[in-house]
Amino acid sequence: MKLSNLIDFVWRLFPRFTYFSCLLMTLPLVCWADQQPIVVLLSSTEQVGKEANKQLLTGLKRYLPSDQPLQVVRLDEFDHFQSAWRAVLQLAPKLVISPLNKRDVQQLIQASPKVPVIALNQSNSFHAQVWQFVIRAEQPAYQLALHLAEKSMTELLMLSVNTEHGRRLSQSFLSVQDSVIKDHLIYQDREQLLAALYALTGYQKSRRRIESIEKLLQEPITVIPWFRQDVDALVLLTPLTDALEVSHRVDYAQGQPLSLYWVDTGAHSTYDYVRSLPNWGRMKTFMPFYLIEAMQQKRANKDSFFTALGEDAMRLALVRMSNQPAANRLLFKGATGYLSMDDEQRIHARWPLVWLGDSQVEVIEKTHLYDD
Repeated sequence: MKLSNLIDFVWRLFPRFTYFSCLLMTLPLVCWADQQPIVVLLSSTEQVGKEANKQLLTGLKRYLPSDQPLQVVRLDEFDHFQSAWRAVLQLAPKLVISPLNKRDVQQLIQASPKVPVIALNQSNSFHAQVWQFVIRAEQPAYQLALHLAEKSMTELLMLSVNTEHGRRLSQSFLSVQDSVIKDHLIYQDREQLLAALYALTGYQKSRRRIESIEKLLQEPITVIPWFRQDVDALVLLTPLTDALEVSHRVDYAQGQPLSLYWVDTGAHSTYDYVRSLPNWGRMKTFMPFYLIEAMQQKRANKDSFFTALGEDAMRLALVRMSNQPAANRLLFKGATGYLSMDDEQRIHARWPLVWLGDSQVEVIEKTHLYDD
């Protein structure tokens, strides 16, 4: 009789035990579901390249909190953007860090997202949920032109290399500074560099003048001043090696202050910059912070622009999820530059002006939008 009563008690208790067991098993799932993921939607490797996507993810993960889930959706795995976007939404994201390709960003905005998005490029359209990075290959030339205009440096010479990138940089610079360029020469290759430099600065005329003075004095003159006295600065749109050659020539031969401003047209790694530090002449340029820091520490850094972009995208994502600043007050120092947002929620990265000389790298002017 006692045994039967015990069996009956256990039998009546079993449904409750089953209920509580199921509840305990689902608790971790409920907690995980509350922690919505950040979803990264990567453009196809055909559009942006495998390495760009890889470096972007490296930068994103550097600032990802350890307790924040991250999911990656790759457009390579879908037939079209719409199906990839549906896959993103099925993950119930807290926030989306969107494609790098400009056309993909346009399609994203056309989908009218209801979740917050940090777009890694910009389109011509605007959407309230989308913060868009403004990416321009011509940014340093455009920023330099604005800087010189603000400084009232109105008498300029320009020497640029005849490459596609060099021509784009020239067009961007001239769109701001067209009225103040006194002379602009374009050279084809390294062999033409010095001839173009001498023609632009009047060096050959100065050389002939010095030779006549040397005959009169009957001794050599080691410092050869430039012939032209009517310019404030020489703007170089050249690869690093060409800029160094010009800087050395100007350093040796100039007879009056002549400012050199340089915008890189090459595809040099940070290692190339660091390796060249002992050979710098005296130049000014605009650079992103990830590159400046590597040069100041004299180390070869494998980080690229896309790594820095990933870092800044994750920083912005965390700021946005915390609802800290109003959009029009967003302003901070990132890996790419000083970040600010305009009225259309476009993220602009303004680079600081840097002085390169005597094996030193120094930030000499901060943006007027930012102050440490």
